[in-house]
Amino acid sequence: DFGSECEVFAATSNTLNGKTGVFMSDMKEARSSEESYNVEKAKRLWDLSEQLTHQNI
Repeated sequence: DFGSECEVFAATSNTLNGKTGVFMSDMKEARSSEESYNVEKAKRLWDLSEQLTHQNI
């Protein structure tokens, strides 16, 4: 029942004041995992996603 609670909060709350692209946890802005900042892994995931979907974005 609470799976989308944070997303709904982020979409409807005035507390973010127009911020976009932030990670939310427990209705607060938070830092995501260190792995999420790994540029090399992000590029590999992007390239694999393009390959598997036959899309070049």
